[in-house]
Amino acid sequence: SKNVFDWIQATWPNAKHQYVNGAASASDVSYFASCVYRHCPVTADVVFLEHSINTEPGQRALASMERLVRRLLSRALTARNPLPPAVLMLHWFDNWTGERAVSKKATLFKRPNGLHSNEHRWDSTAEPDFNVVAQYYDIPSLSARNALFHADAADEPGFRCSGFCENWNHPNRHGHALMSDIAISFIMQVATSASARADGESNSKHARRLHQDHQLPAALMVPGNDFLEERCYIGKTFPPL
Repeated sequence: SKNVFDWIQATWPNAKHQYVNGAASASDVSYFASCVYRHCPVTADVVFLEHSINTEPGQRALASMERLVRRLLSRALTARNPLPPAVLMLHWFDNWTGERAVSKKATLFKRPNGLHSNEHRWDSTAEPDFNVVAQYYDIPSLSARNALFHADAADEPGFRCSGFCENWNHPNRHGHALMSDIAISFIMQVATSASARADGESNSKHARRLHQDHQLPAALMVPGNDFLEERCYIGKTFPPL
């Protein structure tokens, strides 16, 4: 995400941008659904979500992602923030390994043919569950899996997972650069489309009108996800020595 921020800074240098890395290692989406504002400023304008790596696929993943998205989109609007944040999902493409992550890099390089096996399937991450939420709330969903899966499975030189992965399910610096490029490409498309709009309506007025016309829909996963107040049961952190 820092690569994307640096590009935004260089592309729009006169704006007062601020970068916040709210990542928490070894934490799945259910934690962030409960404690999002311990990691994300309530005044954020753009929020990137990447939870495919640490979240086990299934109904719980879908429900937790919806709770997280609804809490971000339903924040209180103020004069400083008259619109909800722009939320974008990013997805890394390797498989959920859980306790099988002990295989690490040695096994990664020994895989005979990319992702062609029962353990490395198109649907073996939480990305399909998250995409249900993305489609329902009309949130962009940007996928490294979609970009690389078939090329890796075909063993195309330069497109093997081993070139982009630190281990079975974490990107290395090349993987992070790939995800940044995917996000930057999408932002460029959105910015180009906005600047080319011919109706003369300002971007802020256009965005405000869209928000007024499209209120937050009813929750997919009910009961429970229609409850929007954050409940983060974490005690005080250790004070500095």
